[in-house]
Amino acid sequence: MTRSDRWKNRAPVMRYRQFRSELKTGWYEQMGNQVLPGKITVEFYLEMPRSWSKKKQAFMEGKPHKVQPDADNFMKAFKDVLCENDGYIWDERSVKLWSYKPKIILYI
Repeated sequence: MTRSDRWKNRAPVMRYRQFRSELKTGWYEQMGNQVLPGKITVEFYLEMPRSWSKKKQAFMEGKPHKVQPDADNFMKAFKDVLCENDGYIWDERSVKLWSYKPKIILYI
């Protein structure tokens, strides 16, 4: 993101802000604002395009998501929302998979 993104409403920035907002209201508040441990594994399940056939969707369910956005971008947004200072996290792993419904699973 750039400095001008504070007032410009570019689509990628708006999607990122929506992701952060949903993560903060959905996860952080349900977790009781507790601090994450130093070792985490996060699985990001991304929704398959509706343009895909039912056969392709069934085949790709649970398979690795190998296109953009990068897993490290998801992890960075995840930590930015849930950690005020994420320097204490010493071991992290992120996985991106295709799914019928988007979801995030945190293993601690």
